[in-house]
Amino acid sequence: MRRRFGDDPLASLILRAATSPLTIAQVGGLAQVDLIDSILVLVGRISAAAQVLQTGLQLRWDGAASIGVPMIETNASKVTFVAEGAPISVSAFSSLLATITPFKLGAICVLTSEMLTQTNAEALVTEVLRRSVGLSLDNCLFDSTAASSARPAGLRNGIAALTATTGGGNAAMVADLAMLAAAVAPIGPPVFVAAPERAARLKIQSYSPPPYPIFGSPGVAPTDLIAIAENGVASALGQPTFDASVAAALGMDTAPPADLMGTTSVKAMWQCDSQAIKVILDASWLRRDTRAVAWLQPSW
Repeated sequence: MRRRFGDDPLASLILRAATSPLTIAQVGGLAQVDLIDSILVLVGRISAAAQVLQTGLQLRWDGAASIGVPMIETNASKVTFVAEGAPISVSAFSSLLATITPFKLGAICVLTSEMLTQTNAEALVTEVLRRSVGLSLDNCLFDSTAASSARPAGLRNGIAALTATTGGGNAAMVADLAMLAAAVAPIGPPVFVAAPERAARLKIQSYSPPPYPIFGSPGVAPTDLIAIAENGVASALGQPTFDASVAAALGMDTAPPADLMGTTSVKAMWQCDSQAIKVILDASWLRRDTRAVAWLQPSW
C-alpha cells in the first residue's frame, strides 16, 4: 500500500493497529541503571578492572572538566588513649587535593558494505570492540606506567614490589597473601588481582570460599600478584559509546600522526563504499594513597 499509494495521507492510517503503552518491565534496556553496573554489562565480566573500580569511590563527570578528590592522611599513631583529666595531644594530619582529569580509550574498525549486508560482521565487530575495551582497561589500570597527557597512571606506578616468600608451595602462598593484605590494611580490606591461571589456583586451593575477592585478569603478568585496598581508588568512568559513519575520511594507520594526511593511506568511506565503527570510553582513576596498592612476584 505504501509503495502504490505513497502520496495518499490516508493510506498509512489503514496499516495502523491498536497498541498498549510500554512499561518499565517491558523496556528494561531503556531504564536508568547504575553507572558501574552498566560498565560491567557493556565491557563484560572479562574486565577485572571494572570490578575492582566498583569497590572504590565512584565519581561522575556531570559535565565537569576535572574532579577534586580530597586525600587525607590516616595515622593510628596520632590517636592515643588519654587518662582522665590529662590533656589530649594535638596532631596535624596532612591533606592534599588530588585531581582526576578526563581521558578516553578509543578504537576504529572499517567494514565494507558487502560485509555489512551479507554477514553478521557488524554485530561481531561491535562485540569484539566492547570486549577489547574491557581488556585495554585492565592493561592500563594494573600496569606501572606514569601518567601522561593521554592516560592516567597505572595503579602500580611508583610502587616497588615486596619481597616474596621463598620456598614455594602452599606455605609460601599463604605468607604472600598475608603480607599483601597487611600492606594495604591501613586503607582497607584487600582485593587480589592476578593472571587468570594464578587466580584460578588461589580459588581452587582454598578449602572454603576465599575471605577476600580474587579476580583474574589478562592485564596482569603471570609472574605478578597484586593487592588493592577497597576504597583505595577513586574512578570516573563513562559508558562505551559506538558511532558509525559512511562519510568519514580515515587515516588507515594503527599509529596515525597528528597530520592525518601524512599517513600511508587515507580513505573516504563514501568513496570506498565502507562504514567506520568507532568506540569511545571515558575513563580515569586515581590512587588515593600509596598504601592502597601492593604487589609481589610469588615463587609458588
